[in-house]
Amino acid sequence: MSSPLDLPLETALSQARVAETEEEEEEEDELEETLSERLWGLTEMFPDSLRTVAGVTFDYSICAAKNLYSFSRSALWIGTTSFMILVLPVVFETEKLQMEQQQQLQQRQILLGPSTGMSGPLPPLPGKA
Repeated sequence: MSSPLDLPLETALSQARVAETEEEEEEEDELEETLSERLWGLTEMFPDSLRTVAGVTFDYSICAAKNLYSFSRSALWIGTTSFMILVLPVVFETEKLQMEQQQQLQQRQILLGPSTGMSGPLPPLPGKA
């Protein structure tokens, strides 16, 4: 067989086109197979018992995840409603009590002057020592 340099230019180009066409056909054949078909084909290399165990394990994992999700939703609902019923009223009442005390303190300061709002002894006057 002669080298590509010895062949006429047209013959070399036609051979290159044939090679490109063959490569494109091979790529098209590979592209027709989907990912799921490839994965299913890979499972055939494992024994049936292993595939069965893996399938059952996967099914139980899905079931466990669903149950965990359901439980977490229920627990969150119970926790939230319990907090709203038991804790929030106490928080609101303490806030209300603090507001009332603050208002009483402000009323005392307005009526009697700024020094009466403070508890404890009066501070010394600045001119006397």
